[in-house]
Amino acid sequence: MIEGIPYFYRRLGYDYALADDGAPSLPAASLPAGDGGGLTVRPATVADADALAAIDRRLTGEPVLSCPRDAATWRYEIAGRRPADISRNEVAVLTDGDAVRGYLVHSVRLFGAGELVLFAAACDRPDDWARAAPAVLAYLGGAGRRYAASSGEEFTLVRQRLSPAHPLVRMGPPGVPKRQRAWYLRATGPASLLGHLLPVLRDRWNTAGLRWPEKSMTISTYGRSARLDFSDGEPAAVVAGHRSVSPATDPDIHAAIPPGALLQLALGYRTLPEVLHAWPDCVTRDRLTEHFLTVAFPPVEARLWPRA
Repeated sequence: MIEGIPYFYRRLGYDYALADDGAPSLPAASLPAGDGGGLTVRPATVADADALAAIDRRLTGEPVLSCPRDAATWRYEIAGRRPADISRNEVAVLTDGDAVRGYLVHSVRLFGAGELVLFAAACDRPDDWARAAPAVLAYLGGAGRRYAASSGEEFTLVRQRLSPAHPLVRMGPPGVPKRQRAWYLRATGPASLLGHLLPVLRDRWNTAGLRWPEKSMTISTYGRSARLDFSDGEPAAVVAGHRSVSPATDPDIHAAIPPGALLQLALGYRTLPEVLHAWPDCVTRDRLTEHFLTVAFPPVEARLWPRA
């Protein structure tokens, strides 16, 4: 997974396959003032690391794509980076009395034309967002004004590198719409990729009450393939499948999906109908296969922020 020059990393086998931001930018003038109805925000200290790691562990169970940080990583994020490190960010915590209820991570200076960048925001309890949102937005406004005063720049807006579906976005001001970006990703092969996802695929099919009627399902990426073996209709294993001269017409291949498209499906960046519309060479053998793969790969919100 990598950020970088547009198009360049496609030459090295990467594809855009994971959503990065897309939330509207918030003009500085739209940020509220106030104390957030009981929740407060303060700069984090290394003493908060265990509480932050516990919040990440609990939020991992949400139906989003996330990357929880352990306590050691949080201590590094808070106090371990050199001042000149371009990846250094400021971490703040949301508190209710002495209890840490969430966090936010933003840039340590203004970028571009006076932009403060918000990388992450989380609440331990979803119901806390109604109280947390005003406090978070007011804190970001204060941070932006503080940076502007020290640098002589004008603080113009908060650039939210969050999903448009993030609770803070839903509860904040409308802002200025922004086109969604994406990260580059590369996978070792379809069998490895789907093997990692096997428990997720099993849960999704079980939740939908689906049982595959054959002993296996083979998905080709026009060079490699993965065979999902089933037991009593449930996926039991994934192994590398056979190569085919013409995967799109081979009767033993249930779906022929270009590798970049499969990567987008696997990470919830695109749904199967979207992929079928955009890739003429994405082919499913029949409607049953199409239905199973549509259920297997629903859209998934990404809540990730980079660690370098």
